[in-house]
Amino acid sequence: MEPTNWLEAARQSIESRFMHILRAKDHNLATYVTGRLANLLLARLPESTASALIGLLPEGDRNKLSQARGYFDTSIGYTDFIEKTIFSMGCPNEIHDEISRAIADTFLRTISEKIPMELKLRMAKDLPMELKARMNLSQTIETKAA
Repeated sequence: MEPTNWLEAARQSIESRFMHILRAKDHNLATYVTGRLANLLLARLPESTASALIGLLPEGDRNKLSQARGYFDTSIGYTDFIEKTIFSMGCPNEIHDEISRAIADTFLRTISEKIPMELKLRMAKDLPMELKARMNLSQTIETKAA
């Protein structure tokens, strides 16, 4: 697999889209939120898929995320990404559900845009329908089958 820094792409996407919210709180908040969501995604995936995803990152980023892989916690779903976003922002009363959903969606969609097809197919097999839909992985399977 060709290395792709999906973590940095997700951070940049979140920061550019929600700069007015994130910068008002902390200039490193996009990095923090992205890291928390990445750990959650890796904990949801089987070890082999999580390892392949981590393997696409530069070494410094790999070290930050490597402890999250291998849990394959099938109870993690889309609402957990929203809750993790709210919690990571540090002030649930100030962050609307709509904004938290938009940040989580941006994270999930950006990752699916930046990873190789082989890994998209593995993730499509491993993730529940709602996460697949948020990442546009259902379309990936249909496109590959066509």
